[in-house]
This record gives sequence, C-alpha cells and structure tokens, in this order.
Amino acid sequence: MSRLRLRHLAQLLRLQGLRVSVAEAEYRTRRAKCETVMAAMRERQARIEDLRHQRTALFDHVATQGATELTRFAGFASARRACLDEALERDEYWLQDDQRELQEAEAQAEEARQQWLRARSRESAAQNLLDDTRRSLARDAEQRQEMEAAEQMIPGRRL
Repeated sequence: MSRLRLRHLAQLLRLQGLRVSVAEAEYRTRRAKCETVMAAMRERQARIEDLRHQRTALFDHVATQGATELTRFAGFASARRACLDEALERDEYWLQDDQRELQEAEAQAEEARQQWLRARSRESAAQNLLDDTRRSLARDAEQRQEMEAAEQMIPGRRL
C-alpha cells in the first residue's frame, strides 16, 4: 500500500514538474511579447523624434535661407510641412496604441508569472509530500527491523 502511494506521489511530482515547465514557457512567451512591444515603442519614439527634428529643420530653413526663395518654394514647404505633421500625428496616435498594447502584455505576463509561481509552489508541496512519505517508509522499515531483531533475541523462542 505505501509503495503504491510512493509511486502515485512520484507521478504527481512529475505532473507538477510538467505544469511548471508549461507555465514557465508561457511566462517567457508573454515576457518576450512585452519586449517586442517595447522595442516597437522605442522605434516609434525615435521616428517621432526624427519627424519633429525634420519639422523644426524645415521651419528653420524657411525662416532663414529659404526666406529669399519663399515665393518659389512656398507650395513645396507647405506640402512638406503637412506631410510631416500628418506622419507625426499618425505616429503619436500609434504610440498610444503601443502603450495600451504594452499595458495589456504586461498584465498578461504578470498573470502568467503568478501561474508559474503557483505551479512551482504546488510542485514544491508535492516534493515535500514525497520526501515525507519516503522518510516515513524508511522509519517504518527501521522500526520493523528493530522489532524483528528484538523478537529474535527473546530466549526460548523458536524460529
């Protein structure tokens, strides 16, 4: 009976180990998703900064060197400014979407982390139960051996 229990506990421990592996893989996947979204956000922020720089450079050029030829290039400068403004607005809007996506990804990663920690806790509990059962079986076997040895030492007892 106790050997059967030991086998069942060993199977439970293996099952818990598999659950830990699956939960850890899910957590790693969710963290990778967060990293991907953060990388996209950094790229978008760099693009926004570049667009702002281009816009400032255009204004500076029109106000200084381009002022003499403003009548000839006014349409081009206006169209370029409109293009930069639109691209900047679009990227800022998309950055907000990226921020929401990052918040969702971080929440999912935290949930996966909690599941992983719970799985590790269950695995640890199963390991402790298995260890306790093994110690108990070893203690019982030792007590049986001591009792058998004591019975053999009783005088006048036949074997």
